[in-house]
Amino acid sequence: MQSVRATSQERLEYLASVLEKGLKEEDFDRIQSKRLLEILEKINDTEVLLLQYHALSQYEAEKLRDFMNIHGRIFDNDDLQKKAMFDHYLDNLITLGLIGPCDCEPKFSSNRQYIATDDPICATQLGYMLLQLIDLKFDADIVGTPINALDVSRGLLSTTQQLTNQIEYTKNNAVREFEKDIKQGLNTFSNELEREIKRKLRGLS
Repeated sequence: MQSVRATSQERLEYLASVLEKGLKEEDFDRIQSKRLLEILEKINDTEVLLLQYHALSQYEAEKLRDFMNIHGRIFDNDDLQKKAMFDHYLDNLITLGLIGPCDCEPKFSSNRQYIATDDPICATQLGYMLLQLIDLKFDADIVGTPINALDVSRGLLSTTQQLTNQIEYTKNNAVREFEKDIKQGLNTFSNELEREIKRKLRGLS
């Protein structure tokens, strides 16, 4: 317990020093490396390979072919269970901000030959940094845009609201049509009843 208190006190003193004097350059590097290692612990070997693939997906054709010759089996998702896990791996990489929708144009000028792919997903800047941490270096010419979880939530809420509005509109429209049909039916019945009464009255006179 005393150790915990001592650690907490040291942490408070350190934060007070940071607020007063700011972070040193080596502190920035240490914090960044620590966070990257924390992210690395959240992905498995297959996800590392998928991240590498998305860093190559619009890179050089030769490197992409070499990668597929060695690691192509990770894309074998010919049954539902494999596909479910493959989608989960991609979701995890997206959630961690390591891959995202590709920018349309390269970030930097390059003379390399790019290949056209149907894959709209690329490694993000954070993804490239993580690959660099494990000594896989790439020139981040085409960078994916991280998907903001809040924007996704807002989009889902917006879609849900649109569906709710559509359901409400359809329901109200159905009620109006029903009321219209009932009114027309009552008017028809009333007119027929009135004609029948008049006919019988004429028969009695």
